[in-house]
Amino acid sequence: MKIQNTERKMIKVRSVQAASVYRVANGYKFLSKDKSNEEDKDEYVDSFIDYKTAVINESIFSEYARKHGVTVNKKDCSLDFILMKFEYGVDKDSSDEKNIKPAMDADSLRKYFYENDATITWTTIDKKTKKEIVGMRKTITYRMLYRNPGKAKKGECIFIRKKLYNHMIKYLTMGLYKRIPNMKGAKIVELSAYAPLITATAIDYIHIPLDNMLVVKDESVACKKPACVVNAVSKKRQVKDFKAFEPTLNQYGFTTYKRTQEKNPDLTYIKRSKQIFEDYGIDISRCPMKEVDYTDGKKHNKCVVEKKKEWEISNILWDGMGLIDSSIFPADMNGFIYCRSHFFKSCLFKGNLQQYFQDYYKDEYENAYIDDGIDLFGRKMKISDIKVIVTDNSLKWLKFTEYMSKPGSVENGFRYYKSFMERDGEIFQIVKTAHASKYGDLQRSSFQMNNTLLTLDREKLKSIAKTSIDYCNALKQDDEAFLNYLRITGSAYYSINNVLIDLYNWNDQFRYTQYFKKKRREIISKLKRERLQLGKLFQNGDNLTICGNPIALLKKVTGQDFIREGCFETYADRIQCYTRRFAEGDRIAGFRNPHNSPNNIVYLENVYPKELVKYFPDLGREIIVINGIGTDVQDRLNSQDLDSDTLYATNQPDIAELARKAYVEYPTIINNIPRAAKSDYYKEMESYAKMDNQIAKAQADTGVSSNIAQLALSYWFDGGCNDTELEDIFIICSVLAQCSIDSAKRNFDVTVAGELTRIQRLACMNPDPKYPRFYAELQKLKDKHKKGKKKNIDDNDVRFYDCPMDILYQLIGEEIVDMRTRGCTKVKTVRDVELLADLSEDKKRNKRQSKVIIDAVEEYRNAVSKLDKNDEAYSNNKGMAFDACMEELSGRKINMATMQYLVRYAINNESIRDSLLVVLHDKDMELFLEMFKKSPES
Repeated sequence: MKIQNTERKMIKVRSVQAASVYRVANGYKFLSKDKSNEEDKDEYVDSFIDYKTAVINESIFSEYARKHGVTVNKKDCSLDFILMKFEYGVDKDSSDEKNIKPAMDADSLRKYFYENDATITWTTIDKKTKKEIVGMRKTITYRMLYRNPGKAKKGECIFIRKKLYNHMIKYLTMGLYKRIPNMKGAKIVELSAYAPLITATAIDYIHIPLDNMLVVKDESVACKKPACVVNAVSKKRQVKDFKAFEPTLNQYGFTTYKRTQEKNPDLTYIKRSKQIFEDYGIDISRCPMKEVDYTDGKKHNKCVVEKKKEWEISNILWDGMGLIDSSIFPADMNGFIYCRSHFFKSCLFKGNLQQYFQDYYKDEYENAYIDDGIDLFGRKMKISDIKVIVTDNSLKWLKFTEYMSKPGSVENGFRYYKSFMERDGEIFQIVKTAHASKYGDLQRSSFQMNNTLLTLDREKLKSIAKTSIDYCNALKQDDEAFLNYLRITGSAYYSINNVLIDLYNWNDQFRYTQYFKKKRREIISKLKRERLQLGKLFQNGDNLTICGNPIALLKKVTGQDFIREGCFETYADRIQCYTRRFAEGDRIAGFRNPHNSPNNIVYLENVYPKELVKYFPDLGREIIVINGIGTDVQDRLNSQDLDSDTLYATNQPDIAELARKAYVEYPTIINNIPRAAKSDYYKEMESYAKMDNQIAKAQADTGVSSNIAQLALSYWFDGGCNDTELEDIFIICSVLAQCSIDSAKRNFDVTVAGELTRIQRLACMNPDPKYPRFYAELQKLKDKHKKGKKKNIDDNDVRFYDCPMDILYQLIGEEIVDMRTRGCTKVKTVRDVELLADLSEDKKRNKRQSKVIIDAVEEYRNAVSKLDKNDEAYSNNKGMAFDACMEELSGRKINMATMQYLVRYAINNESIRDSLLVVLHDKDMELFLEMFKKSPES
């Protein structure tokens, strides 16, 4: 049933800023940033569209687009799509005093282009003359098509050529867009979240007939445990109480009441203005504050925490997961396949389903059918036909059944869906499968995890950091360890690591060169300062994909009591799990992102249930089955579900013991904030713009909530772990992170951004100095790689706090060997040029070609320097820039003399050295290596 993945390619499109398109379309000029302008005058220049390259990755949607009207050239480029970004607004244009053009913010730009489309005139530039080619202009009007949920944080979306819009929106939404009426409460939030599921990047495809897919109703199972319940309560607005401040003002001869001044002429009447108060020397901060009700008619809630000795906590047993029989599981995949299709997403775990059925039904197997009521749509399915089992939570189209038929029943909805899927080939794209850690038995943790470990004991923290310290020290002292690290971290084809490895293998004396030593210092220093000291510590463990009670699901299908699964037992101080990554009996600490609190740590006991081992023998080492029956695991792991969520799991003894302490002493956090009532959105572009602006803002709040939680944790530890206000803050931040992540699909009765702002203003969140050392270094690292507004933390506002991360920061700095001061044997140094081969130049250097290559590499280097390293698409964008460089140089054969010159040029020019060496190595590796002396042993 697997479809062989023939050569498929991404579609390269142009990425534009909405502000740039608007300026050009409306004749705006903008202020030049040319620093060479000696006169201190505003200089306006004409606007232009500065576009970059983006991609629509291989997917069900991109394959359909290629076959249904979208034009893609031989280089996989298309002008039929653009990626529109809304990162900033348009500044006011005052270049013409008689015709001043107003400013427009990013939110307004989105509304404008959603409602009015975007018309762009593309020009073609001659590479040699750098001038426009006459007659090659193309004017295209684009319409907003979809917002990729993965890009929701940035608010980026795909626009399509207007004439293709109707056809593509029909395919994306399975025809539902036209059926949904334009009325208040239209389900555009859900439609925007689930229609783009088929645009996710596919690594392969699989054909699954719906007649072989059983759909059952998911089950919720509850238990009672202590909990920290986060509720939303009405909050009041803080305003200055000028009436209470009046006696103080009167003492200084002032009043803010006209009637008071009329009755007492000796008093001077002043308006309630900060500036006026300052002009009269009055300290406005002394004015008392009072709380008043909001009068705008909107809900204004804040979060509060209630500690409950007992609370009913529920798990949805198979939320977002399913099972797939090993007979149709792709041979080149491992453990699970995360599949997406039209309004469908499910993480399918590999198991011997049919073997289970044969063992259960025995002699009746061949003629066995499922019981009535098992299949969600009332189908009478033969047991031997079942190859895949999913629950209703994997079928997102169930949210739209009222539009899929007149009766609006799930049975009619399924017929609509089945008909559409059959026409489309019943294809599911595989977007993820299990992969082992590239670090072998090790995996990196995070500062969020480490700063919730409930200890300030330096010896215990040193033990926790030991693996990382030993790892880093080995890189300094062991060549093979360092080379292996280069292989691990140099997987990208444009990495300098590949050059260093090949040169070392060509001549092992290369390790003594100035260049190799310098790169080694830089790489190890980066690991120490930008990774280990900032919390990315190595531990024995991995990021394991979570599976939930698969035997219980098989029991439900066969009509048995799934609650009595028989695989796990329940305990008050731990949850049982099964993973081949750890030995039976191991105690495991588990963390899931977003992780903001000790209350999010789970403590696990690894067991090997006989039925799980028998019927799921090929789950592998990268999957963990966690018992959800009678436990609090999903809320404990901050709203964890089972559609490929991962758990950072380690059996490091100190961390495991601290996880036990956290699980026993810090109750699970419950998000009890009500979901907002039915939305007030209409099915019109103004509502889409409003929704996407809100989602973009809320998604950005996920990081803010994490940052606030880390500060609150640091202050809490520093104060002896006794401050309940700070404890409430990191508990609330845990819930706010959930709300911001889920904002693309649902709304809550709390404004995340407003609540985060309220918390940030609390006195307990503003100590002096404000920032722990590790936190400040993290922000500096982000600033270093960021394009745009930076945090710029003042060193005077930083100190070492008595918190786990600051102690780990210091320990790693102390324990990692400094080769200059620890009495290490001095290693000889070889000048770089000494390893260059002595070659006779039978051909002359091609000077023109040398210049073309150097210029192309400079252009590549400059393009990379403009990228934001904090951007999740950084590696992809850098790869495209490298590809463009190599494309520029394709077809050019480099002779020996030219290669020799370019290698020497690289060695003598540090700014371009790495980039040029990588390009030359990729262009002709054999000739490149011949430029260096070869050792006999290589």
